[in-house]
Amino acid sequence: MACGMIGTITDGVPRIYIAIENPLLGKRYPSHGLVQAIIDTAYEGFLAVPDSVFTELGLHELVARRFSLIMPTGAAIEAFAAYATIRVGNRAVDGLVETFYGLDEIVAGAELLSKLRVIIDYNKGAVTLAGNG
Repeated sequence: MACGMIGTITDGVPRIYIAIENPLLGKRYPSHGLVQAIIDTAYEGFLAVPDSVFTELGLHELVARRFSLIMPTGAAIEAFAAYATIRVGNRAVDGLVETFYGLDEIVAGAELLSKLRVIIDYNKGAVTLAGNG
């Protein structure tokens, strides 16, 4: 049983509408409403955001992990991660939010999806949250 639409499919890409919160500093992105996150099941992490979003949430003050990523070009870049709360539909989910230079979209990964029951229906062009996810 579906609990409600939480996203759409645009140009073949499923997207969910979320809010990102830093409960320790009382910050939220966006400050009102929701923002789109692309669903990428090949991304094993929780959520990746552009550096500007990471900074706006004050997550740069709470970095829990610093690491290097090897890009497809072979270049190594520095990445950062901090814990935050993601609001999806009527659910709140905590996880490690990552950022790195050059990221220009919000990406929801497999770890976030594993904590929810998401139904992606390409025929209807809708992404819904199942009732007991």
